[in-house]
Amino acid sequence: MTENIVIVPHIIAREAPNPTAEAVTDLLYGERQSVLEETADWVRVRNRDDAYEGWIPQAALAPLPPEPMEPVRRVRTRLATAYKAPAGRVALQDIGFASPIPVAEARGGWIRDGHGRWFRDQDLTAEPLPEGFADLALLFLGVPYVWGGRHGGGIDCSGLVQVTALAKGHHCLRDTGDQVESFGHLLEGTARDHLQRDDILYMPGHVAILTGPLTAVHADGLAGYVHEQDIETILAERGFRFDEATIRRPVRAPQSVV
Repeated sequence: MTENIVIVPHIIAREAPNPTAEAVTDLLYGERQSVLEETADWVRVRNRDDAYEGWIPQAALAPLPPEPMEPVRRVRTRLATAYKAPAGRVALQDIGFASPIPVAEARGGWIRDGHGRWFRDQDLTAEPLPEGFADLALLFLGVPYVWGGRHGGGIDCSGLVQVTALAKGHHCLRDTGDQVESFGHLLEGTARDHLQRDDILYMPGHVAILTGPLTAVHADGLAGYVHEQDIETILAERGFRFDEATIRRPVRAPQSVV
């Protein structure tokens, strides 16, 4: 089983080797992929971060850079521009929030990765971000809802939770069904009466991040974009009551973002 790295800003992985097949997830620039199966133009891969599998075009991958892959930083802005040279004059691509950037060279406030792209050092972080989950999720306000998306240009509800968690140094699975069983710790009983900013609100098929005791930010497939809304409205629009929702609270993050 060979390991490769995503070299496009992001790529939607699909259930079958066909561009019209259903989206499974979104793989970010710099994420490592184990190659499980190949056709002439497509590969089935497993994402090292969350073990999610799907088919992507061969052209989206490249072998791991020959230069050292450590230390690794993550993009700290919703979108970080990659440049051809450290002068910042020729922009190449916009790389999404939480994408891992292996550092090959640091020079005068610039970072070069193993594929020759240059980033402003201020757009990257080597440590878990200190901002809260809600603060980071609010960076995505107005971003279009995209089924399977995890990118700063298009994202879904569980993708918003996952990339926020990655930037804070947490391990977080991909789907709401997995997250609701494993992410953070469960609030039960009277603890549910004392909700805090950054608590995670789960209901079947959807998730939102609390910005206060009565409001939350979420990638809303009904509205078609990321926005902040009353918790009661979020639940009611999906046919649920508050007592049917699950609340989980993120735990203290580890000391590394990779």
